[in-house]
Amino acid sequence: MLERFLSHPSAASWTFNALVRSNDKAEKLKEFGINPVIGDLDNSDIVEEAASKADVVLDIVRYTYAGTISFWYPC
Repeated sequence: MLERFLSHPSAASWTFNALVRSNDKAEKLKEFGINPVIGDLDNSDIVEEAASKADVVLDIVRYTYAGTISFWYPC
């Protein structure tokens, strides 16, 4: 999915941020011009802060994430 966004004709005018869990992954994303946000879905403060600054948020990991994401779906 990211490859399609990065290849879009307007991509140079967009800012991309991605939530990652490790510094290694963060460094790999930087190589593509993506701003990493280090954390995970269990840290609602980090996720909410990053999402509040975004125009668009894509959640493409929820169904494979093994953590607890109770703040996403109140019970």
